[in-house]
Amino acid sequence: MFDSSEYSALGGGHGAERRGRFGSHIQNYTKNLNILGISFFLIFAAWNTTQSFATTVDPSLGDAFLFALYITFTFFAVLGPRIVQYLGPKNAIIVGGLPYLLGVLSFLAPSDMSEQNQYILKVSVGALVGFGAPILWTGQGVYLSRIAARHAQNLEESSSLPQLDVLIDSNRSNEASNAALAEFNGVFFSFFQANGFFGSIGTGLVFLFATGDLKTSYPTVFTALTITCCFGILVAVFALPKVEALEIEGVLDRDKIGENKDGEISLIETLKLLVAERRMYLMVPIILYNGFTLSFIFGTMPVLGWEKAFGKRFVPFGTGWFYLINTIATYLIGRYANTPKKQKKVMVLAGVCHIIVFASLILLPIASLKCKPDHPSPCDWLRGTAETPSLLDIAYIFALVFFFAIGDAVWESQIPAYLQSVFSESDNDTNAAMSNLKMWQSLGFALQFALGIKGMPLFDQSIEYSAYICAGILLVGLLGLSMILK
Repeated sequence: MFDSSEYSALGGGHGAERRGRFGSHIQNYTKNLNILGISFFLIFAAWNTTQSFATTVDPSLGDAFLFALYITFTFFAVLGPRIVQYLGPKNAIIVGGLPYLLGVLSFLAPSDMSEQNQYILKVSVGALVGFGAPILWTGQGVYLSRIAARHAQNLEESSSLPQLDVLIDSNRSNEASNAALAEFNGVFFSFFQANGFFGSIGTGLVFLFATGDLKTSYPTVFTALTITCCFGILVAVFALPKVEALEIEGVLDRDKIGENKDGEISLIETLKLLVAERRMYLMVPIILYNGFTLSFIFGTMPVLGWEKAFGKRFVPFGTGWFYLINTIATYLIGRYANTPKKQKKVMVLAGVCHIIVFASLILLPIASLKCKPDHPSPCDWLRGTAETPSLLDIAYIFALVFFFAIGDAVWESQIPAYLQSVFSESDNDTNAAMSNLKMWQSLGFALQFALGIKGMPLFDQSIEYSAYICAGILLVGLLGLSMILK
C-alpha cells in the first residue's frame, strides 16, 4: 500500500519522525478500500461468472441479454452523477447492486419457458441491470476517489514539513493524491478481477464432474452464484463506512464543469465535461475499445476460442486463466504506475500486448478440436471424446489470453486512475468523469454483443472477424492517447 515512507520519496518530509505525533488520530482508509473490494468481489464473482456463461448457455439469447444491459447502461450513464449525489456513494453502491442480483436470479427461470418469453425476461432484466450499473460504478468511482484523497491527506499530516512554498506544497499534495489513486485503483481492481478467477474455476469444477448434459448443472451453479451476490450486497450495507467528500480550499473547478448554479449535477453539465475537456474526449476511443474488447473476451472468446479448442467444459477454466493473469497484472501495475510518466509506459505496454493478440488471431487462427472417430461433434477434450490438442496449440491460446489480460489490466485500472487524477478538483467533476467512463465503456460492450445477435454481421462468424474490428478501434484509441500523453 501507499504509505508515508513512499510519500517521503516524493518530497513529503520526515514521515517516521512525525508519525508518532499524529498517528493517534490518523484514520487508515485502506480498511475502507478492502471492504469495498470484498463487496465488489462477491457481487461480481456472481455476476462476471453469469456474464461469461450467458453466451455459452445460449449464444444468441446471451448476446441479446447483454446487449440490453449495456445499451441501457449507455443511455442512463449520464444519470449516474445526479443519483449518486442524491444518494451518496455508499447508498448508490447498494441500490445499483440490487439489479445484479436479479440478473443472476433470471438464469434460474423455468427451463420450459417458450423462446419468446425467455427473450422478454432476459431483455427486461438486462435493461434493469443496465439502469443500476451506472449508479453502482459512479458510486464506486466517487467512493474510491474520496478515500484515496483522505488517505493521502492523512499521510501529509503525519509526514509534512513546514509550508515554505505554497506552490511546492500543492504539487506535493497532488503527487501524493495521484499516487494513492493509482495504487488504490490497482488494489481495488485486483479484488475485482480475482472474483472472476474463483467464480470461473468453481463453475468449471461443477461442469467437470457433472454427468450427462451440462444443462443439468445450471440450477446448482446459478443458485450458488445468487447466494454469493447477496452476500456482497450485505457487506456493502452493513460493513462499508460512509465517507464524506474532502473539500480542497483554494482550488478552482474549471468553471464548475459538472455542476449547475444550484450545486446539483446537471445532465447537460455532465455531457459538457465530454465536449469541453480535451483530455476527456480524446480518451473516448480507448474507453470504447476497452468495453468492446471486454465483451470480446467474455462473449466471443469463450465460444470461438476456448470451446473451439478444447470443448464446452473447458470454457470456465480458460476464463479463469484470463482472470488469474489479469488479477496479478492489475495489482503489479497499480503498485508501479504511481506517476504520470509510469502510467504512460504501462499504456504503451498495453497497446503493444493487444496489437500482438489481434495480429496473431488474424494471421494464425485458433485450431479446432478434433473429435475421436467414435464420438460425433460436439465433443469435449475433458470428457475424453476428443483428441488431445498439441502442446503448440495449447501454448498458443494460453499465450494469447496472457497478453490480452496484461493489456486489459492496464485499461481497467489506469484509465479510471488517470481520469480521477485529472478531474479531482471537485466531487462533481470526478462524478461526471466516472459517468463518461462507464457510458462509453458500456457502449463498447453493447456494440460487440449487438453484432453477435442472430442476423447481425458477427453472428456465426469466425473469431478473425472480431479481431479485425478490435484492431481497428485499438489503433484509433492509441492515436487519441498519444495526443494526451505526449
